[in-house]
Order: sequence, then C-alpha cells, then structure tokens
Amino acid sequence: MNKRWQQLNQWFQQQPRDRRILIAILVWVLIAVYMGSTLLLPNIKAMNSSKLRTEQLAQQLSQVRALNEQLKSQLQQDVNQPIRDDIERKQARLTQLVERASGYSVLGAAQRKAFLRAALNYPDDMQLVSLTTPQPERITDEQSGALYQHRVDAVFKGDFEHIMGYAEQLQAEFPEVEWLKFNYRVDSYPEAELSIAWRIISMDKEFIGAN
Repeated sequence: MNKRWQQLNQWFQQQPRDRRILIAILVWVLIAVYMGSTLLLPNIKAMNSSKLRTEQLAQQLSQVRALNEQLKSQLQQDVNQPIRDDIERKQARLTQLVERASGYSVLGAAQRKAFLRAALNYPDDMQLVSLTTPQPERITDEQSGALYQHRVDAVFKGDFEHIMGYAEQLQAEFPEVEWLKFNYRVDSYPEAELSIAWRIISMDKEFIGAN
C-alpha cells in the first residue's frame, strides 16, 4: 500500500503544475461528493421526513378544529332548544309571581302539610281554642302559574312560657311562613291567650287537598 502510494505521489510530482492543480481540485470534489453522500444526504432525508410529519400533524390539527366547529354548530342548532326556552320563560314568570307575593316563599303541598302538623303539635299544657282557614285568595291574574294566598287563624291558651317557646320554635322551623298577626294577652299570669294568623303562598287553591 505504501509502495503504491509512493508511486502515485511520484507520478503526481512529475506532472506539470497546471495538471497537478486540476488533479487536486478533482480529488477535493470527489471527497466532497463522498462526504455529502454519506453525511449530508441522511440529514436532508431526516429533515424532509420531519417536515412531512409536521405537515401531517398540521393537517390532522386542522381536521380536529373543523370537527370542533361542526360540533359547536350542531349544539347551537339543538332540537331541544325550544323546550328549554319554554322552561326558562315559565321559570321567569314564576319568579315574577313570587316577587309579587311580597317576597315570601311559595310552599308546596308537602311543606304546607308539614307546617300544619307542626302548628298542631303544641305542648300538652296548651289548649287550642279555635282554628279557621278562610277561603284562599288568588293574588295573580295569570292563567298559568297562578298563586294563592292562604290564611290560617288560630287561638291558643296556656302557660305563657310554653306559648312563647311554641311560637319561637315554629318560626324557626318555617321562616318562609308570614305571621300576619301575633297577639297575646295575659289574663292571670302565667296563663295567657295567643292569637295567631299565618299567611302562606302556594300554587294550589286547596291548602291541604293537593298532592
């Protein structure tokens, strides 16, 4: 190998100067081409492959965005929207009716029955003198979602302390019930008489008849 290299070197030195320059340039070009084919081309291929993957990902992302916009459009065109709009209108109307009812809560049938049971669950040493429920009064003119005002009048007799404890407990358990009247008279202490009138708002004409 060394001998052949020496022969090539000797032959190269014997060539004219211009030819030696051309040979050197040719050798450099061959080396550059070889280096490019072994080092640069793989990198270029890798870059092209990476660019292709990037383009594919961008295309997939564009498809996902298009699908998302399509889903949004479908949601905006929901067939149940008219039903929801009707429910919202009824809720808004009910809210207005409640506001017109002096700010007091509307009691359902179960709540009214629970209140009446609690009102009648007075201590044993108390006496219920009278309990009346006048005809309910309609307080709205709407054909749907009407509200009624129910009034309950009661008169109790008994120990003053027990009467006051009973009233305080009932007020605490049912704060949504309006107390129109709360009058007590002490005839002979500790005996007292208590007159109460409750005002209850409901959507039912019958106080305890609705289910």
